[in-house]
Amino acid sequence: MQTGKVRNFPVVLYGSEYWSGLVDWLRKRLQTHGYIGPDDLSIFSITDDIEEVIRLLREGIGELLLHPQNRD
Repeated sequence: MQTGKVRNFPVVLYGSEYWSGLVDWLRKRLQTHGYIGPDDLSIFSITDDIEEVIRLLREGIGELLLHPQNRD
């Protein structure tokens, strides 16, 4: 998604404690050294709430259905 080779789709990481190490590494290593930009971290969402997972997936899938021209 970052490079535009695949279309955007909802990426939801469930369990903030589990994923926090990866996100910290992305910020400290990749973002600090310019390999990714601040917007790249918005490609995914992190939550501990299963209802929010469902909402994010529904919204993301709804966007895909509403805008089929954005598909690759």
